[in-house]
Amino acid sequence: MMDLGIHANAYTTWDETTFVAVDLTSQLDSLLAYGRTLVSEPLADVTPSDFLREQKIVTEEMRLRTESGTPR
Repeated sequence: MMDLGIHANAYTTWDETTFVAVDLTSQLDSLLAYGRTLVSEPLADVTPSDFLREQKIVTEEMRLRTESGTPR
């Protein structure tokens, strides 16, 4: 992802996870290939330590959004 120069992030809500990837329109083919890889091989190149780190991030995001109770 970073090798391509793509700026990407993701966030979670109660009902969904949203991925955002931004690049120049001249790199559209690379951006679409990146998105296709996310869908077809979501854990490609993810090490066990990467997975645990991201799992902790998602858990904290869920806690932050539900600290005052279940969202409406």
